Amino acid sequence: ARVWRKHQERQVTVVNLVSEKTIEHRMIETLANKQGLADAVLDRIGEFSDVKMKGSGQKFFERLEQLMEKPDAGKRPKVVPVTEQPLAFAEKLAAELGDTLLGCEERTANGQSKIVITVDGNVTQLKERIESISRKIFGETRAIEILDRQTAETLARLIESGLLQTTGQTRPLYPALQKQELPNAVKARMKKLKIETDRNLAMAQLLVENQFPDGAIPPLQEAVRKQTLFQALEKGLPEPELTSEVYEVYWDEKTASFMKTPKKEIVSDILKFLQTANPD
Repeated sequence: ARVWRKHQERQVTVVNLVSEKTIEHRMIETLANKQGLADAVLDRIGEFSDVKMKGSGQKFFERLEQLMEKPDAGKRPKVVPVTEQPLAFAEKLAAELGDTLLGCEERTANGQSKIVITVDGNVTQLKERIESISRKIFGETRAIEILDRQTAETLARLIESGLLQTTGQTRPLYPALQKQELPNAVKARMKKLKIETDRNLAMAQLLVENQFPDGAIPPLQEAVRKQTLFQALEKGLPEPELTSEVYEVYWDEKTASFMKTPKKEIVSDILKFLQTANPD
């Protein structure tokens, strides 16, 4: 120990001699097990089966292994893309309300989206039931307007006569219009957007795997931009101007916030979500 001192410029070789069945030998084994346990639990490095503990510690470790077991990828719940949630909501309404549901559409104006529902019945009595279905599908408060048959027919006559003007875009959800074939130019544009999205997601994945979350932010944001344009074209809409309000319409709250104020702490979550929302 005295060979190594401050300002020592010569090379020093240290050799640790440990005899078997000594206290030092047991300490080395214990430290190795603790390091392996820390790697497996905290950093997910290595396998739990490689770590061996003695006595009651091994039983505790086996229980810990069960708790830390990775979920089966095949049992993951299917994630409904944000832009398809209104369709899922309308399908659920039709199944629950039956003939009581007359119509359902999504109206978008000034970056804000609202679901307008027309029912053949008492709006007050149906409101709580409809809002319950909404919470199950959207997982959050969604702007919904419920109209009875008479009110909806009155509004339709006013619009038809020109006495009432509407703004924004309307997307029928129920009964759904037959999907029209997209022009070849639009299909080519969507294909290009899909390729660019995949490229940006692959780049972000590589950066995250190599512990560079800051560097993954730009390609992730670009992937969101491309996918937003893709979804608009897929719905038969023109490519929107990409603003914060538009992201709030097309994406969940976390993704929309990431586009405005990106944080490296949620990069991995955003990446996983985009990979799920961007099927092959």
